[in-house]
Amino acid sequence: MYVAVLSCLTFLRFGIQATMSQKDLNNHSNQLNPNNPTFYKSRGISERPSDWDTKEYKSSPNYTQADLNNHANQLNPNNPLYQPPQSKGNK
Repeated sequence: MYVAVLSCLTFLRFGIQATMSQKDLNNHSNQLNPNNPTFYKSRGISERPSDWDTKEYKSSPNYTQADLNNHANQLNPNNPLYQPPQSKGNK
């Protein structure tokens, strides 16, 4: 029960309607969990790769640690480098 409530609160916090059933919430959670076979099946892979624990999964190997730190600081509202999200509407 606690997990379902927590999941619903998480969805509400991000502005998504929390009308999912417990089964839907569990499936969604499994799809986001790399320790669950559903994670790989939802990505078109039949099973977890044998090198899952040694292979580095990076979004881009071209970013330096300084680049990543700067990006994290820009997303942190408690940091002076914070840059609020820009509106995507017409200007």
